[in-house]
Amino acid sequence: GKERAALVDESRAASADVELPAPDGLEYLPFQKAGIASALKRGNVLFGDDMGLGKTIQVIGMINARPDIKRVLIVCPATLKQNWQRELNKWLVRKFRIRIATGQSWPGGYADIVIMNFDIATKHAAKIQAELWDLVAIDEAHYLKNRESKRTLAIFGMDPYTAKRQKVEPSPGVRGRLQVGMTGTPIPNRPSEGFGLFHW
Repeated sequence: GKERAALVDESRAASADVELPAPDGLEYLPFQKAGIASALKRGNVLFGDDMGLGKTIQVIGMINARPDIKRVLIVCPATLKQNWQRELNKWLVRKFRIRIATGQSWPGGYADIVIMNFDIATKHAAKIQAELWDLVAIDEAHYLKNRESKRTLAIFGMDPYTAKRQKVEPSPGVRGRLQVGMTGTPIPNRPSEGFGLFHW
């Protein structure tokens, strides 16, 4: 009803009259503030803004706005791991231990924020699925369009429909109290390509 309509209107807003923590000398753009404010009212959200509009900054804004966010998993293409680390160091208002996972090593308890690329998700599946993260962000989420690929299953898990077809048990995948998908191409070519993300 009215509550749903209000959420839809907020998700389309170009600005928001809300105070959000930001480092000295940095300021969110009006539409980024609106995106952060809208996302904070939901448990799961998809940032579908065009490339270059600051989806990364909006996710960091969510972390800044919620002191209860202490454990974060960021999954992205390998080429974006350094960018994530740089933006986190620039925009975070609290101290976090930020570590990048590699194929050979998992930072474990030495990190508050773990940045991991898609290609090593299968290798670290047990570790990333064992924890209920405070926030999970999947950057370039359209990379996970094949819901039966190993990396998609490691991150999104296996939905009951696919599990029944393959005659195996469903699996939950990575779980977060807040789950954020990010992609500049949110509309897939076929509905099945968006199923994993939308189901997650």
